[in-house]
Amino acid sequence: MMNQARVNAGLPELYSEEQIREYAKSDPLSREFPSVDLRSETIRDWRTSQKAYVSMSGKEGRTSYYANVNWLRDGDNLRIGPVSDFNALNVRGNVKTNFTRELSLEVHSFLNLRFRRSPNAGFNMAASVTPPVEYPLTLGTDEEQGQTIYGVSKTVPNSYYAALMESGSRTSKYRSGSVNAVLEYNFGKFVPGLSARTDVRFLLSGTTTDGSVGDYRASYYDEVSGNWLPS
Repeated sequence: MMNQARVNAGLPELYSEEQIREYAKSDPLSREFPSVDLRSETIRDWRTSQKAYVSMSGKEGRTSYYANVNWLRDGDNLRIGPVSDFNALNVRGNVKTNFTRELSLEVHSFLNLRFRRSPNAGFNMAASVTPPVEYPLTLGTDEEQGQTIYGVSKTVPNSYYAALMESGSRTSKYRSGSVNAVLEYNFGKFVPGLSARTDVRFLLSGTTTDGSVGDYRASYYDEVSGNWLPS
C-alpha cells in the first residue's frame, strides 16, 4: 500500500519485492527485516475480574448485628512484565445492644484495604503507534553480564517492550478504617422528652508506595556505519 501510494504520487517505490517478502515473514527478531506487532506482544484484548460478597445479620436477645465483606480483584491486560492488578477489600459491621429500656449502645465499624501492583512503564500508546518495521524486539543477550539487549531506533529511541520487562514495578497500598460508638440514655421517666447521646469516633487512613526501578540496554542501527550502536 505504501508503494502504491508513492507511485500514485509520482514517487519511486519504497520497498522492493524481496523486502516485502522478507517483512511478510513477521519475524520480530530479524535485524534486517523486523516485523513486530508490538501491541500483540505486550497487550491482551481481555482481562480477568473476580468479585465476592458475604453478608449476615441477626438478633440475639437485646443485641442485633449486621456485617458484610466485599472483595474485588481486577487483573490487567498486559501480556508481559511484572504482575499488574488491583485488589480491594471492604468490611463493615454494626452492633446495637439495649442494656435496659433507657440505656443503649451502638457500634459501627468500617475497614477498606486497596492494593494496586503495576509496572513502572504502565500502559503506553507506543504499543499502538510504533511502526512494525521500526526495530526488532531484542538483539540477543550479553552472556558476560546476563543482560538482554533490546532494539530501538533513532526515531523511536525507547522500547515499550523493554520498559515493561526491565523498568521495575511498584505497589501502592491504601488503608482506611473507622469505629463509631454511640451511647444513648433516655431520661424520659424523669423528664419527658429528655435524652443524652454521646458519640466517640476513631478514624485512620494511610497510603504507602514501594517498588523497584530498573533500566535496560538497547542498541539502534546506524545506517552510516552499518552497525548496531548502543543507545
